[in-house]
Amino acid sequence: MLLYKIQMLIAQKLKEQNIAEWLLYMWQVEDLLRGVSLDVDKLEDSYLSRFQLEGEQRAELRRWYEDLAEMMRSEGVAHSGHLQICKNAIIWLDDLHRQLLKSPKHPVYSATYYQALPFIVELRSRIRESIKDLKDKKDLNQSDHIKDCKDKGDGDKNPLNSFESLTENDSLTEKSEIENCFDALYGLMLLRLQGKPVSEETKKAMNCISKFIALLAEYYKKDKTESIEL
Repeated sequence: MLLYKIQMLIAQKLKEQNIAEWLLYMWQVEDLLRGVSLDVDKLEDSYLSRFQLEGEQRAELRRWYEDLAEMMRSEGVAHSGHLQICKNAIIWLDDLHRQLLKSPKHPVYSATYYQALPFIVELRSRIRESIKDLKDKKDLNQSDHIKDCKDKGDGDKNPLNSFESLTENDSLTEKSEIENCFDALYGLMLLRLQGKPVSEETKKAMNCISKFIALLAEYYKKDKTESIEL
């Protein structure tokens, strides 16, 4: 039980100390599990074996990942999306963000946000363009499928039933600015982990967004410990 408890305590401690780092860490764990199709046997061979643990300790570390994998299955995020505990963190941060902006008592926070805002606006614009491109491709595929159905004499069937719903893609436009910022930070983290180059323009934009999110995380921690005045 010791390592399992330690693993959970580390995650909980990170959540208490820096909610932003915890959220990015949890997203990475989600992707780690998706990379092995939530198969913890494969994860043990490719990743957990690096810890060089034996017996009960190895079993408990495995259990921690098994529990997360089961949560992902039960919550329907095996292939995409995030666990509810991660979604809740975004909701809390977004709510605090809105309160801080409305309050005249935190000018430094407002100034930091408005410095990052042009980059956030550009980021959201790119997301909308990407969604439009996805929809255009879907429409093209649907048209081809309709023609194919008619050629086969199946014109009365609804071809849309054979395509994935756009609901998930549509939901991207409903993401808050805060979640968009985390998406960008996570993307940057992956680029760096993969050793891929990052342009100076991107570095500048992400530096502003990173400072903004770091400050929001500080306010979140302070609000949890002593309740900030809004």
